[in-house]
Amino acid sequence: MLTETDTAIIRAKDWTPTEALYAFVGWLTTRPVAVVIGAEHETPIAVELMRQFLDRHQLPPDCRPGWERGIVPESALPVPQLDPHRCAVCGWGLVEKGGQGCWRGNCSMRPRPKRLYDPDRAKAEAIGRCEHGVPVSAECTACMDARDVLP
Repeated sequence: MLTETDTAIIRAKDWTPTEALYAFVGWLTTRPVAVVIGAEHETPIAVELMRQFLDRHQLPPDCRPGWERGIVPESALPVPQLDPHRCAVCGWGLVEKGGQGCWRGNCSMRPRPKRLYDPDRAKAEAIGRCEHGVPVSAECTACMDARDVLP
């Protein structure tokens, strides 16, 4: 816990971009109503909340021309190497069958996430066999080779 002797209060106008982002997210958590923001939702509420945050902290709402061209959409980011030792549905580490958590073919996450960690493997596990006919309880070397993953 920081005290006055540990740090001085940094005024909003002196925040770094990272501090401003943390401040905005922190400010959102103080609001009594939850807000849903994402690809499947409209953006006006996010813009309005930004305006309220800027007004509340007396920050200028100015943006430089072309600033939006620097935004990297989620779909443009590189896909991370998939780990066969993680749940194909939620991405959490697998535990032994019957253990507390996810095991192969049985995700413990409820409700099921809309975006799957490994959609192809999740589909195979749902039917009980991979495309090569190997039971999902075993590691299929052909599937692993196709993903360039070492067992």
